[in-house]
Amino acid sequence: AQQKLDDANDRFMKEHPTYAISLWLAQQKLEQHFVYPASQFDQWIAMFKDNIDTARYQSYVVAANAAKKFAQGTHYTDFGVATPDSVTKKLSDFITKGNCTLVDFWASWCGPCRMSIPHVKEMYAKYGKDRLNIVSVSCDQSKKDWYQAMNEEKMPWQQLVLSRESMKLVRE
Repeated sequence: AQQKLDDANDRFMKEHPTYAISLWLAQQKLEQHFVYPASQFDQWIAMFKDNIDTARYQSYVVAANAAKKFAQGTHYTDFGVATPDSVTKKLSDFITKGNCTLVDFWASWCGPCRMSIPHVKEMYAKYGKDRLNIVSVSCDQSKKDWYQAMNEEKMPWQQLVLSRESMKLVRE
């Protein structure tokens, strides 16, 4: 049902690119990270250049260009992490080629993060380490809290924490 609605909206936008509602529909798509390639954003920007809602179009262009950072196929920015035994590496050292990798950011103090762990465990059980590489990256500043949370949650996949250098970048 959702796919039919998306297809109908896409047809409407293409048939009526000057309508304000078409631009609004396109703006909703910007919130769907990693779904569209960057070239799609460029096509939408061009398609709506004559839209009657010029103020929304200007903000749309800014938002669409910002969304390109999260476009399908975009490479991630590598950053420093540390293993539980304090070995500093790069996140890319834990990305396996040929597999889908889920990078799960969390922290011991983050309730929603902790509540999502059982769902990640379900995916791990369903797809296994051979088909889905899961890497958890903690944003904890306290090693003690991180260790305690890892012990409580018993996550069987790779556990990492942001390195001190990466933590500084996050705070800036």
